[in-house]
Amino acid sequence: AVMARAARVYQAFDSSFAQTCLNAAVQAWGYLQAHPQIVPPGGFSNPPGTATGQYGDGDDRDERLWAAAELYLASGENTYHNYYLNHYSQSGLMNSTMSWPRVQVMAHLAYLRGTLPGINTGLQNTLRTSLTGYCQTLLGLRNSNGFHVAMYNGDYVWGSNATPLNRAVLLIFGYEETGNALYREAALDQLHYILGVNAHRLSFVTGAGDAYPMFPHHRPSGADGVAEPVPGLLAGGPNKNLDDPVLQAHFNETTPPALCYIDDEGSYGSNEIAINWNAPLVLVSGYFASDDPPSGLG
Repeated sequence: AVMARAARVYQAFDSSFAQTCLNAAVQAWGYLQAHPQIVPPGGFSNPPGTATGQYGDGDDRDERLWAAAELYLASGENTYHNYYLNHYSQSGLMNSTMSWPRVQVMAHLAYLRGTLPGINTGLQNTLRTSLTGYCQTLLGLRNSNGFHVAMYNGDYVWGSNATPLNRAVLLIFGYEETGNALYREAALDQLHYILGVNAHRLSFVTGAGDAYPMFPHHRPSGADGVAEPVPGLLAGGPNKNLDDPVLQAHFNETTPPALCYIDDEGSYGSNEIAINWNAPLVLVSGYFASDDPPSGLG
């Protein structure tokens, strides 16, 4: 999916590299076709001896769906289109945000924004309706929160800052699809939360604003001999589950979930840096930083 998307992105700038990306995606699809069972069998888990955190995934149907959607949009070939049409409903529609083990929404967003002549416009309408329905849910959630952040109490877990940003991505797409300015405003509110409109009066992005994390759980920042952390990094955010000793020493089960954050290098449960929550920050901040938002959202 990623290589097929890259082929579309790079086509206008480096057609040779774009073709290399597409070839890689086609070869990867060939492997999946030759191995229709879940790859790896039983789903992914860390091999023995691996000490880092596990990003387990027991179902690859959503990844296959996204790959099919992107390959169709990159190549126009019906093989991929038919796969998407035959499987799009298996993993759910637009009733959740994307995350590292669940990427079906990425498949649906790609197809929704597709413009190929053979695209199923009826299905696009179904996807659009599903997306706007979810955006309405997020709008209500945002309106019920004093900080206008679209989060439930149960969302304040490890990497909680990914949640409002991923929801902002869907609100942005909802705005682009419908023109409903309320979705755009709600998406911007999620960025406001990240940048300081929160219970900590803190920008969760290093180097951004007047108050931001100085001691992120980020080894290069801790080892470079420079007082300031590497700028532009998003901390994980409040974690009601208190998943590290530092959090456990400062908070307990009576602490309001949104307050379970501490700027401490040892708090990997609340102050960690990870690509899966920095990625939506790039999209959301880039979108609002531009006077002419890019058409490349598709």
